[in-house]
Amino acid sequence: MGIMTTDKEERNYQAFMNELEKLSKKYGIGISGCGVFDYWDENGFKEIEYRKDSSSGDLRIEKLIFSDGTSLDD
Repeated sequence: MGIMTTDKEERNYQAFMNELEKLSKKYGIGISGCGVFDYWDENGFKEIEYRKDSSSGDLRIEKLIFSDGTSLDD
């Protein structure tokens, strides 16, 4: 992958990619990006919300709370 990951992070990444492929097939939306995984939490996020602006063509995080309760605003 180019970055060092723990075994659990690698399993999470591979599972995420498998689910993303399913979502892309279902809804007909493909995402292409390089270096776009800015945030990760091997225990999962407590909360995540994406901006829902289809006119921009962007995929951006609006709100993110990590498993330890910290957020992007902390």
